[in-house]
Amino acid sequence: MEKLKFEFMVKASEDMKTNIICVTRITDLDGRTFAIPDNLQPIKLHGGIIHTQIFQKVKSTLQKRHEKRQVWISMNPEMKAAYCDEDGNKQFMGYILEEQPKPQISTTGISEESLARIMENFAEMKKDSLKPFNMGKVVEKFVIEKLNSKITNVSQWMTTFETECLRIGIEEDIKKIEIFRLFLEDSCLDWYNSMLIKHTINSKWAMWKKNFCETYADKKTSESESKEKNMKPMVIPCKICEKENKGIRYHPESKCWFKIRNNDKPKKDQIRSVNNSELEVELNKIDPKN
Repeated sequence: MEKLKFEFMVKASEDMKTNIICVTRITDLDGRTFAIPDNLQPIKLHGGIIHTQIFQKVKSTLQKRHEKRQVWISMNPEMKAAYCDEDGNKQFMGYILEEQPKPQISTTGISEESLARIMENFAEMKKDSLKPFNMGKVVEKFVIEKLNSKITNVSQWMTTFETECLRIGIEEDIKKIEIFRLFLEDSCLDWYNSMLIKHTINSKWAMWKKNFCETYADKKTSESESKEKNMKPMVIPCKICEKENKGIRYHPESKCWFKIRNNDKPKKDQIRSVNNSELEVELNKIDPKN
């Protein structure tokens, strides 16, 4: 029974959301390899192979994207007719498959087949990188609140934002600038729009970060200083006036008239006592006979 070697590889589906197993090439017993075009690679088109025992093993083996396996499969009459025509040409679904040149060792030590596979893997990786960037779903992964008037330490918030970008895997400046807008509110959005007009989105993230921190760090400082200047000292009612039942009066206790009067009162009593003693002594000196 004739055999063919099939190469199976895990690739991304058309919507880039799921993985599918594809048949990328077949090799005959003579060592000739034939490439299968992309549109004919999905395993769902290869009904004869799906029901073989060997494919079930391949299916359980391939788990991650870009993984591949090559296995020999015996051809029954139906499968042979699907991949070979009556003249011995390799085909599939009426499409004559292109024979690939045999691998040769290059001067760099890398075979053409290996280089082709590297380029194929690179193309797959590039395709993944071109997937639509859904900012809404990315923002949901951030563990950080929006920058509003309640945030007083702008530099600390910015450090947290950059840490979250690193954790989620956002490294490109353009993506950081795009996502940054979704965390801004009020006047910060006006600042963002002005920066966008002046520098465009294709500018350096470091410049945006520096400009933002300087703008809003200074603003917070000036607001704090303004509050301190406008803050009035707390005025406490005079306790001495309250004690004297003179009502609520606002002045320093050291300047209170009643305190001064009360301080003078003991002095006057003392003078009066001293004067009385002097008078008594003088009277005792007077001769009673006179």
